[in-house]
Amino acid sequence: MPLQISWRAEPFAIEICFDKGSLNHPTMKTFLRNALFDVRIWILLFFLQIPSLRAMFKYLPLAPVLAPVLLFGAFLAYALALHDTPLGRRLRRIADNYMISVVILLLCCGLNALIYPYADSLKDQGGGSTADDVLIASMHALLAGKDLYDIPVTASPGPGWILLNAPFTATGLYVFFTPCYLAAAFLLTVRLLGNRIAANLVLMSLGSSLAFWELLVTGHDAIAMSCMIAILFLLTERYCCGRFGLRGALVALLAGIFGTARIIFPFLIPLLGLLIWKHDRRHAILFCLVGLTTTFGLHGIFLLQNQPYDPFHLFSRAGWHMGMGTVVLGTVATLGTGLAAWRRVGTTMRSAMGWFILCLTTPLVFIAFGELRGIGFELARWEGGNYLLPALYSSLVYVFFLSEPARSAGVENTSITHGHQARILP
Repeated sequence: MPLQISWRAEPFAIEICFDKGSLNHPTMKTFLRNALFDVRIWILLFFLQIPSLRAMFKYLPLAPVLAPVLLFGAFLAYALALHDTPLGRRLRRIADNYMISVVILLLCCGLNALIYPYADSLKDQGGGSTADDVLIASMHALLAGKDLYDIPVTASPGPGWILLNAPFTATGLYVFFTPCYLAAAFLLTVRLLGNRIAANLVLMSLGSSLAFWELLVTGHDAIAMSCMIAILFLLTERYCCGRFGLRGALVALLAGIFGTARIIFPFLIPLLGLLIWKHDRRHAILFCLVGLTTTFGLHGIFLLQNQPYDPFHLFSRAGWHMGMGTVVLGTVATLGTGLAAWRRVGTTMRSAMGWFILCLTTPLVFIAFGELRGIGFELARWEGGNYLLPALYSSLVYVFFLSEPARSAGVENTSITHGHQARILP
C-alpha cells in the first residue's frame, strides 16, 4: 500500500509510512493524500490560519471568496514546505543560518516602530487594540501611586503580568515588547533543543499568519503570552523534572506570576505540575504550591485595593457569549482531557508537549468558538479567535522539533531533563 497509518495513545501521534516509490515520483493525487494525513499541516493551519480569519474578513475585499482560497493556499504551502520537495529543501537551506532569525526579529522591530504608533492612534476610530493601553496605563497608574486598575479601559491582564512587563511599559520601549519575547523564546529553544534550522522555521512560519502581523503591530500581548507559555514549558521540563532546587523554585515563581496574565490562566500551573508528576510527585506538588500561592497571592493583594476587580470581567464576557451549555461541555471536555493526560503522559518531551498543547487548547477552543457563536458568526468581529493563540509557539516547536513525522526523519526523542537534549539530527 502506498500509505499506511497507525495511531498511538498520544495526542497528534499519527505514524505515517509513505511508499518510497510514491515519494520519489509523486503525483498530485499522492501528494495531496499524503498531505491530508500529515497532522503537522493541520496543526499549522489551526494555530496560524484560523485566528487569522478575523483579519481576513476585516481587511480583505471579497473575504468570503478569498478566505477559502487563502486557507487552501496555506495548506498547500505547508505541505510543500514540510515534505521533501524543492520548496521544502530550499526553506531548510535558508533556515540553516542564524542571520534569518536576526532578520526576522529586526523586521518585527522595524515594522513595530513604523506601524505601531499609527495603529495606536486609530483607537478613537475603533481601530488598533486596547491591550497595549491596559498594560501601559495600569503600570503608569501604579507608579503614580494610584490603584492598579484606576484606568479608563477595562483590563483583562492580571497584576503579575503587568508588573513583569514593566521594563517595556514604564520606559516607553513597548515597541520592543513582542519582538523581545520572540527573541527569548527563540534563544531558549535553540539552547535547550539545539537545532537552529527548526528554530528558524518556527519564526518563519509565524510570518504566514495574518493574525501574527496584526497583533504585532497593534501591540496586543497574545503573541508574547504564547512565547511565555512555551518558555515556561521548556524551563519546567529542564529544571523541575529532575532535581528541583533553587532554579525549579524560580521557574515555579515565574509560572505563578504569569498565571495572573488572564483570570483563567492559573490552570497552567497544575497543568505544568502534571508534566512533573511522572518524574517526581513531590516536586510536582511543590511546584504547584509555589506557583498557585504566587498567583492567588498577587490576585488577592490587588483585589483588596481594586473594586470591581477588572480581570473578573472575562468571566461575565465568557458567560454572555458562550451560554451555560457550552460552559458545561467545555468544563467536561477539559477535565476529560486532563484525566487522559494524567493517565497517558510519558516522560519524553514529545509526549509531555503533545499533552500540554492538547490540555491547554481544549478549554480555549470552547471559549473562542463559543464567542464566535455569541456574535452571530461575524468573523470580522471575532476577537475570541485570539484565545487560540496561547499554544501557538508551543505548537510550532512541537511541529518542527518533536512531531512524529519529524522524529521519523531524525529527531532524538529524549527528555531535556538533566541536560539531555531533544533535537533534530543533521
